[in-house]
Amino acid sequence: MGNRGDLAEAFRAEVGVEFAFLVEDAGFSGPEQTDNGLLFHSVGLDVEVWFLDGHEPEVTTLVAPVAADGVRARGVWLNELYVVSGRSRSGRSRLGPDPASHA
Repeated sequence: MGNRGDLAEAFRAEVGVEFAFLVEDAGFSGPEQTDNGLLFHSVGLDVEVWFLDGHEPEVTTLVAPVAADGVRARGVWLNELYVVSGRSRSGRSRLGPDPASHA
């Protein structure tokens, strides 16, 4: 299982490249390394790309509003935003769990 750490590091490196547009074009700062992946900050919004390294590894993205006082509100998973917007074929919608539940 020593390979799992390498996989998480490779994931972080790739996310840094693929999400560079947030910093270069959209005014975000980061990325900041977290226990679960990488976090990008902007005025009023955080985008956190997670790598959940379980039996079947999963990648997901959390989008969370941030109040003027810096308090981060409960976020929503990006795939759920697609469902709500009608971009998913499943037609199901459910808000994701609080990010703390994955820690």
